Amino acid sequence: VKSKDKDPEEGDLASTNEMDFSDACSLSLAVETSQRTRSGFRTPWSRERRRNTALGCLSSCVVLTIRLLLDREPTAYIIHSIVVFFDMILIHMFTNCTWLSVTGEITTVILFLAFHFTTETLFELLETTGLAILCSFHLIRSRNKHKHREEQLEMNIENIRLHTLAMMTPGGNDRVDSTGLLLENDEGMTSLRLDETFRSWVITEDPKSAARYVKSFGKMFFENFLDGSAGVMYTSFLGLIIDELLVYGQPK
Repeated sequence: VKSKDKDPEEGDLASTNEMDFSDACSLSLAVETSQRTRSGFRTPWSRERRRNTALGCLSSCVVLTIRLLLDREPTAYIIHSIVVFFDMILIHMFTNCTWLSVTGEITTVILFLAFHFTTETLFELLETTGLAILCSFHLIRSRNKHKHREEQLEMNIENIRLHTLAMMTPGGNDRVDSTGLLLENDEGMTSLRLDETFRSWVITEDPKSAARYVKSFGKMFFENFLDGSAGVMYTSFLGLIIDELLVYGQPK
């Protein structure tokens, strides 16, 4: 009985196509990673960051000088002003976040002017609480950005695997369109598509219910504003702010 030998040309062609596709996927992922590294993961102290840090620290020095020239008493206000100054210096040096630096300085200027014209302790408390809230929002955005990058990388790897399986499966070419791979399950709830603009894989899902949004917001609010040391600080300052509001405008 003769055994049927496999056509060597057919085997070589299949292995060549598989290798070419794998190499193309690897090259595409390497190029995308390189682009993201150059755009999103810059060196910690680049020229731009050094310039922004210097401008931020200079603006904090100017703000501190002006507020101490306007109000040199009481002593508690001078201590408060110096503490806020160091808080802003830390923000400028270690966050590398333009919007946080700008909004922090604007908040400081508005509230120290309000204190100058009213001499109410309420605005000192609002200044400290406002800076803390801004830093909390920055922390939330940083965590979400890091989590999104991890999920994006996992999706890239998973969809390269799905793309490879689709190309190697009979009839797989019918499931690939001009924009990339399009896979849909039986219910059609989730689709995986290669976006042309960003050259990355994104997952498109049906809109979530309002209840899930409320639950997600409640969890985020509790973890960042009420849990741990942040919760102690926010609730304590909230009590002091309410107390100052009750006696606002009364002689002390």
